[in-house]
Order: sequence, then structure tokens, then C-alpha cells
Amino acid sequence: MVAPPRKHRTRRQDGFTIAELAATLSLVGLVMAVGVPNLGEVLKSYELRTASYELYAELQWMRSASITSNTSYRLTLSGSGIGDYEKFDVSTGSWISVAREVPLGLSAVEVSGPAQIVFRPNGSASSAASFYVYTSKTASKALSVSAAGSIRIG
Repeated sequence: MVAPPRKHRTRRQDGFTIAELAATLSLVGLVMAVGVPNLGEVLKSYELRTASYELYAELQWMRSASITSNTSYRLTLSGSGIGDYEKFDVSTGSWISVAREVPLGLSAVEVSGPAQIVFRPNGSASSAASFYVYTSKTASKALSVSAAGSIRIG
């Protein structure tokens, strides 16, 4: 007599094999080894671009404020970024401090250029000037202000 055929049970496979995990982790490690060193340079570039656009926006704000209020505005810069904003009070003939918060991106950079710039009520600048924003010794971006008051990022 012949025995009935046995039913083969198929085992359900849950999870991954060690070989699959090892291959996946190897690929992830390879991608990280290539990508992480470049991430630092990307962040420095982003910080520099952000800081230069923030200084540009601050200079534009000053020029607009001087035109709309029909008075001169002065910005004093220090090596560690933006210093004091002041506006000229015609009645007393003196400079008055203007409360304005320093943009976050400009607190971590160095700015070099003239010690101060004045925007007159007609929007012109006291003199042509160039400012350099640094985030590291090798990375910098230039901003220029013409005597007519136009501001460019170079």
C-alpha cells in the first residue's frame, strides 16, 4: 500500500536575512561617507548667502526709512556685524538711536567696510562703500552701495 503524499508546510518568512541587512547598511554607510563632508560646505555657503541678503535688506530698510521719513539715517558697523541705527533729528541737530533688532544671521558673521554709512532723505548715500560679509576666512560676499544709494550684492 502506498502512503498518501505528505503535505509540505511552507514557512512564512518574516523580517530580513542577515545578508540583506548587511548590504543595506553598507549602502547607507557609503552614502553617508560621501555626503556628510559636503554638508559642512553647503551649510557655510547657505550661512554666507543668508547673512549677505540680511545685510542687503537692512541697508534697503535704512534707505527706504530715510526717504519716507524725510530724514537721514546712519548705520554704524563693527567687526562683529551690525552696530547702531540712528536717525538725524533736525530740530536738535543730533543723532537719535533707533531701536531695531539685529538680524539673527548677521550676529554670527564679520562685516568689514566703512565704519558707518548715512542715507540722506533723497535716498542717496553719504559716499560709495563696499561691505564684505565673512563666515569663514575663505568665504566672503561683497555688497556695494553707490553714492546714488543703489545697493548690489556682488
